[in-house]
Amino acid sequence: MATTYQKTKGSLADKLVAALVAGGKAGGDRRGEESAALIVKRKGAGYDGTTDDYIDISIYDHAKPLQELERLYALHKLYFFRTEPGNLIEIDAAICKELQTIMKNKAYKGMEFYSGPINGVFDEATRKALQDFMGWENYDVRIRSDDMIDREVLQDIRKNYSVWIERR
Repeated sequence: MATTYQKTKGSLADKLVAALVAGGKAGGDRRGEESAALIVKRKGAGYDGTTDDYIDISIYDHAKPLQELERLYALHKLYFFRTEPGNLIEIDAAICKELQTIMKNKAYKGMEFYSGPINGVFDEATRKALQDFMGWENYDVRIRSDDMIDREVLQDIRKNYSVWIERR
């Protein structure tokens, strides 16, 4: 666990999750896995700045709690951490067309976020629709007012839409 912690790049939370998973793979608790938790405090770091709860994830009575901790931590980072500048990509015509298609599909989320043409033009109507859609999907802290999108958000949008299409 200590070696994994020391070798893992990233934040304290990244290191802690990696160390917990390594401990589990090395044998973990002799009683087996039942729960896992990650709590990181930072002054004023809560969602609205009124608490110190930077990360607070707990898994109880789960068949694979460490795997679930990794999954929930990834979602936590996606929904609560701001975009890294190096993660921004331009919304080109192809990405724009793809987003317009997703946001126009009323059956996908039960509402049509975009009602304009699917033409790959990232105009004000498309930007507003994307901002509304991202708020709906809880990407609030990654909503932008320019022609860029966070690569991780775009990957998550694509993944979620693909899973939905496959289930239909």
